[in-house]
Amino acid sequence: MTPTAMIKLSTLSNSELRSLELDPATSGDMRIAVTAEMTRRQMSVGGSGGLSDLDGRRVTLVGLDIPFVNLVVLLAKVAIAAIPAMLIIAVGARVASMIAGGAFSTVLR
Repeated sequence: MTPTAMIKLSTLSNSELRSLELDPATSGDMRIAVTAEMTRRQMSVGGSGGLSDLDGRRVTLVGLDIPFVNLVVLLAKVAIAAIPAMLIIAVGARVASMIAGGAFSTVLR
């Protein structure tokens, strides 16, 4: 693919690129270049990685197929990860109760 052909691709509209991509007469190298140009344009839309066309759409998840063993492993990992979090919360609560107890012990006398 020559640089001149790449420059010409960047000047085409999206519909022209799409028709060029679907044309059976388009060579393999040219089809790859067209696909790359279309992907580049999608990635640069709105600076959001090409996801700006999904803004405002709602998605409803109707099912999730997870094998039982994988689900058990996932839940075990979540339980193990929760242990340090609970310790941190317990230490924070203990420190807060010590501060509050010290502050209110002088008030209650």
